[in-house]
Amino acid sequence: MRLVLSVLLTAVLSIALLGCQSTEPPKEISLAQADPVMLQLFSIKTLAGFTLRVPQSEAVARLSTFVETPRPWVSGDYSDGPVRGQVLLGYRDLQMTNARLAGSQLMVAPFVVTNQGSGSFWYLGLFGLKAESGTATHLSSVFLGDRIELRGISVAASQFLPLTVTTELLIRDANQAMAETPGLLELRRFEINPQGQLLALD
Repeated sequence: MRLVLSVLLTAVLSIALLGCQSTEPPKEISLAQADPVMLQLFSIKTLAGFTLRVPQSEAVARLSTFVETPRPWVSGDYSDGPVRGQVLLGYRDLQMTNARLAGSQLMVAPFVVTNQGSGSFWYLGLFGLKAESGTATHLSSVFLGDRIELRGISVAASQFLPLTVTTELLIRDANQAMAETPGLLELRRFEINPQGQLLALD
């Protein structure tokens, strides 16, 4: 009886182990298949794209096209009901931080949202990059202004959260028309908190 049970148990375990083994090796992603934005920005071959959540909207935009003038952008289109627009990420101003959250390396970058109107709405975005899985996740955004000019972004060198991010902007004073070039320098500070949110400090 014991011999019969032993034989049956061995057979069941062998079948289970064979079922767990994959007969196909993992497929290598070719350069032609890889998302071009993730490949150029992070040297990661992945099928997953870099998508941004459009603030005050349910829409998302997958970044797809590099534009070098009037400044270096990578852009993507979005639609939100009848509204059609574009999101432009300033990839030359993308700053990798030394901090990690839930296995992701945190990074910040400015992006602009445009639609059929005349505005160009600037935001600072917080993103998490997982090189192992080849994914970039949009975690949080803060509004910077309409038709401003960004002069620079600096991030504290700490590995620990909260982490301070400082932006240098040119904005308009109260008497300037929106059509005029902004000329008032403003420093604004933000904090990346342990929950993966960007919060204004000033």
